[in-house]
Amino acid sequence: MIRRPPRSTLSSSSAASDVYKRQVREIATEEMAKFGRTLLAVLLTAFTPHCADALPPKQNDPAPHVASRIVIIYANDPTDTVKLIAGAVGDGAKSVGAEVRLLEVDQANYERDVVQWADGIALGSPVYNGNPSPRILEFVNSFDFQDDLTRMVGGTFATGAGAASGIESTMGAMERGLRTFGVVTVGGPSWRNAEGTGIDGGEGGNSDQYWSLALSQGQRIAQLADKLRRQPPVGPGTAPAPITGVTDVLNSVAVSLGRGRWSPETRISSTCESYCRGWSAAVGCGTCKRSAFSFPGGDSICIHPGPLGTGLLCRVNQTTLEVTGESCCGVGGPCELPKPSAWDFLDTSTQWPGGCCAGAANCAGCPGGSPLSDRFPLLNDTRTLAVNRRYFDYNTNTCMEGVRPVNASEGETRVPA
Repeated sequence: MIRRPPRSTLSSSSAASDVYKRQVREIATEEMAKFGRTLLAVLLTAFTPHCADALPPKQNDPAPHVASRIVIIYANDPTDTVKLIAGAVGDGAKSVGAEVRLLEVDQANYERDVVQWADGIALGSPVYNGNPSPRILEFVNSFDFQDDLTRMVGGTFATGAGAASGIESTMGAMERGLRTFGVVTVGGPSWRNAEGTGIDGGEGGNSDQYWSLALSQGQRIAQLADKLRRQPPVGPGTAPAPITGVTDVLNSVAVSLGRGRWSPETRISSTCESYCRGWSAAVGCGTCKRSAFSFPGGDSICIHPGPLGTGLLCRVNQTTLEVTGESCCGVGGPCELPKPSAWDFLDTSTQWPGGCCAGAANCAGCPGGSPLSDRFPLLNDTRTLAVNRRYFDYNTNTCMEGVRPVNASEGETRVPA
């Protein structure tokens, strides 16, 4: 059984003192990490090229470095051991920057806590006759097959009165339930918790070791959930596969638009919906160079197919005919956006009313955000023709041409996350 030392006994022994010191160090480390992340965000805002604001934001407008959300749902036991382990899993997730929601199963709601909020989920239970708590099983049974949970990461933990009391089968049952609904399940990084964190409460054991296993599993769930939640869906989606002949024509159109010189007569007025969906094209705009998206957080706009399937469009310098890093649509260019009005809220016919995208050309002000293209596959989609393929290298924060190398490891070059 695992117990945190009561506060009243923290000074009564050297062992308790060590625990207290360790907790203080962990709190200090966490606070320093938060400060570092805040400082990094400020610096990125100050020094990121103007194109980062001028171009449409990431799909669905998630902040590039916002932590994942992990919900931990558990059925407690009379000794509070499951609750303690749930807390340790949560502490592990928090230590890598995740936002954590810790709930006893009777307090949890599937729609509110899983579908609408979480990027990752951890389920915990004591062993009940070789099975999870009936309350946990009832909660899993409340999941809805109509919901897409294929981009959610999950894990399990359990406690039992003995090593052969059904700990592993209890975790396995909870994992099967999660996988049934598409959740990607993972254990911890150690061989000791590769299938989840199991605690032999009856045998006792090394509490620090068990605590460490729970922490590491929470860290891993949070880290993988953060990667997966930022990964744009790659695959058929709703956009049809491109046709080779049509793609060739559209590539030629993109070149011709970029070579044209815009004037007040050729300037177009784009709606916020067309802009945020990536539909807008105009004379004087050509396919953006890769360098326009080579910065932290540029992953989704790097692979956006834009209005022609060639990528998002940027303004072309009217003297040199070189493509700039400035968005095609904006202020004083070949494509104008609508100006905001105090009456925009009255327009309920669209999710992109009036001038919700004006100002810094940011679709975050529109309820519809920046949805995935419904006209062309993403540029890292396997169906996109090789001439237009792009991917994002997270090692160097660089938008790359071509197809991601098949021998690239997860830690090197990977699909946008």
